[in-house]
Amino acid sequence: MSVGLVLTLNGKDRPGMVSILSEIVSSHGATWVESRFINLGGRFAGGAHVEVEDSKADLLAAELKALSKPDTFLVLVDRMDEDAGNDDQGLLLLELTGPDRVGIIHDLSKVLSKFSISIDELVSETVEASMGGGQTFFVQLSLSVPESADEEEVMDALQSALPEFLIDTIEDEEL
Repeated sequence: MSVGLVLTLNGKDRPGMVSILSEIVSSHGATWVESRFINLGGRFAGGAHVEVEDSKADLLAAELKALSKPDTFLVLVDRMDEDAGNDDQGLLLLELTGPDRVGIIHDLSKVLSKFSISIDELVSETVEASMGGGQTFFVQLSLSVPESADEEEVMDALQSALPEFLIDTIEDEEL
């Protein structure tokens, strides 16, 4: 029987980080299921989901955790809960664009929490607006929405919390 492990990583960026991780994962016969890595402010950050035989999971986790070095690199390893999943969830893809200000993610996440909506993926960036218009904040979201949540109510609540933002739904084909 195999078990899923979720790796969370953060550290000073340098070439070869993914190579080191993938070598350890492969050496234990584990498969790399999915991952997201990014350079944020000169730091390597991200996560990966790997699958490994249950009998090898503890050893793999220990070897990955051993990569952690105080103040330079951190590796966390968590076993996946077998019951975790969003079987009764729908998918909602959103894109928000508006002027940058303090509290955008807080206001956004507060509304989503109110409707018991989980964030599957959140990608944001701030860019200089054209013609000296200040900073523009962009957010793309992939959300798991419970069947009990009314999409129109969610959109109204988001627009109320973020009135200065253009909020668009995205179709799967647009990704």
